[in-house]
Amino acid sequence: QNIDVSLLVVGDVVLLTSGDVVPADCRVLEAVDLSTSEMVLTGEPHEITKTLIPDDTSAPFPSNMLYATTPVVSGTGRGLVTATGMQTEIGKIAESLNVDQEGLTQIQITLNAIATTITIIVVFLVTMVFLISTRLQINDPSDPCEEGDVECFVQKGILRALFCGMGAIPETLPPACMLILVVGVQQMRCVKASVRSIEAVDTIGTCSFICSDKTGTLTEGKMTAICFRPRLRFEGLNDTSFPKSFGLYPTRGYDPAGGAWDERLLTEQVKVALDAIPSEDYSKTLKTTNHGALLSLKEFGRGTLGAGAAGSREQQLLHTCFAAIYLNSYATTLALDPEAEGGYKVKGNMSEAALVVACEKVGVGEDSLHGRYPRLPELEVPFTSSRKMMATLHYLQQHGVFEHLSFSQQESVSEPPSYMAIVKGAPDVLLPRLKAVLKPPSE
Repeated sequence: QNIDVSLLVVGDVVLLTSGDVVPADCRVLEAVDLSTSEMVLTGEPHEITKTLIPDDTSAPFPSNMLYATTPVVSGTGRGLVTATGMQTEIGKIAESLNVDQEGLTQIQITLNAIATTITIIVVFLVTMVFLISTRLQINDPSDPCEEGDVECFVQKGILRALFCGMGAIPETLPPACMLILVVGVQQMRCVKASVRSIEAVDTIGTCSFICSDKTGTLTEGKMTAICFRPRLRFEGLNDTSFPKSFGLYPTRGYDPAGGAWDERLLTEQVKVALDAIPSEDYSKTLKTTNHGALLSLKEFGRGTLGAGAAGSREQQLLHTCFAAIYLNSYATTLALDPEAEGGYKVKGNMSEAALVVACEKVGVGEDSLHGRYPRLPELEVPFTSSRKMMATLHYLQQHGVFEHLSFSQQESVSEPPSYMAIVKGAPDVLLPRLKAVLKPPSE
């Protein structure tokens, strides 16, 4: 049953599946291809495969533990709650952030050292001036003391010493230091860097090297597909009628408003015009204006450009390729969320989020694809860091045909296949395994 996270106590058993967020620190009791993203804890974007027995017992975050606020990327499993609330690892981090870090900045330490040195010098100077003035009975011509009047000479010596001490104190030093920091803030602004406190400029100035984790610090841990380059074989080497590369634009995070365009026509002027179109009016505006774009599959509506439907060669190619991408990325979904940045959120694998958004941009995202090409989960090959690829197997209701792609035209195929495997992974792993490439159909 579903209960509120605040009601969880140590000893409860939680059930987890892809897309869930771990509600508390748990020990893994059962794992079926279970992996989570622990980027909030370690800063690493890689998925962590969970096991019943830890791979490394000395690791700070062993693989047999699940941690609160980390999303489940894939698989299913059960966990035994071991810590809740501020007792969790993320809670300990939050608690440590609340502690005020007291201390002096480098410029404060330097100013304190200078002040100490100046104080010692001034004290020595004042003492020497007083002793010399009193011992030698140096007289003031404007207000001389009578000879033998020791008290008068002592008073004059004290005044001379105090005047010398006041003149030796650098009253303009603090304003000068503040002016230097203000100039530093202006210089930081020129390079588009903002600081929360003026003392931070001094701290940055004392650094020789700055080491920072990129993902989640300098970046958001999100990816966007900006280009699609199909591997095609053309009849002629100089065939320029068919685009060699398609640009996916605009790129607005998880916002699927956009389309696929001939990258040769996607100039900066065109991009500016496309960026000016609001997301909610995107499809409607494209029908009444021309920005030099080659095509936008969204103009044909979702699911209407299926197998056998009319369409240009470019549209058929994009629809077929992105239909395969959509089927392979079944565990990741894109949904409306008014509270999320951009109005959309992704549930599932963050690495597949860019692919799912790209599918939406070319009009491929209907659930009917899963019905037309049923997936066989028992034969699925999950992704692992060592394998660097994953594969899903799908049944072809029309044997030998997947959308606009026909396998029966290959000479090596004796009879139309009834199943198709869709493989996704690293290029250095997949490219050596390729034995055939796509050939665009004739007009």
